[in-house]
Amino acid sequence: MLRLLEKYFQGVDPDELLTAVGLVSTSEAEVSLNDGSPAPRRRQSTTMRLIRDSALAQQIKDVHGHHCQICGVRLRLPNGSYAEGAHIRPVGQPHNGPDEPGNILCLCPNDHILFDRGALTLTDDLQAFDEVTGQVKGDLRLAPQHMISITHVAYHRETARQAAQPTH
Repeated sequence: MLRLLEKYFQGVDPDELLTAVGLVSTSEAEVSLNDGSPAPRRRQSTTMRLIRDSALAQQIKDVHGHHCQICGVRLRLPNGSYAEGAHIRPVGQPHNGPDEPGNILCLCPNDHILFDRGALTLTDDLQAFDEVTGQVKGDLRLAPQHMISITHVAYHRETARQAAQPTH
């Protein structure tokens, strides 16, 4: 095949052409890695960040037994379980979401990043919705003492869908 490409597509990079027409995926294409650095440099920095209520996030995780409210996974580590407190409406600018129980979910790291990046949203009846496939993943796992704010759910869903719109 390379001979045909060289004969009929002179001046065209055969690897780029094969990748462009889907005969070689970019993940299969050869990738060269740099050598890295055995002694990475350090840089001092000063940052301003919001102080979230870590005790509240811990309470939310405890209420759910450190099980992800979307997929149900509970990550077990040698020193206990791991889950993340995820804000439905982000607390920083420009969203200004509150740091309160109705705005926090207990999620596994994978679902947390998918939720934060808008690949997962929640419906108003608290079903997890996969924005990539257009499929409902299932009901959000709930606890009677942890009420979720539908206002924050709707805000998250709308901002996620707006961010996914193509810009022309």
